[in-house]
Amino acid sequence: MFDTPKDILNHNKRISLIAQKKEADAEETRLHCQSYADYFLARAAACMLLDHGIDHDEFMEAMCDELESRGALDDN
Repeated sequence: MFDTPKDILNHNKRISLIAQKKEADAEETRLHCQSYADYFLARAAACMLLDHGIDHDEFMEAMCDELESRGALDDN
């Protein structure tokens, strides 16, 4: 699907532009397009991780560490 993280980000930017070009009837449409872009960004990242042999538990540990380093996790 994607070969590099840059390919994923470029794909997400293109989808995000669709939402920006929609007329104002469309806060809901914009949110839907953004949700669509976010899902496919996550799906592409998952595909790349699986292709490199990263398993679910390893990814979840890395995700938690990254969130913690950004201060996004509760102290609980």
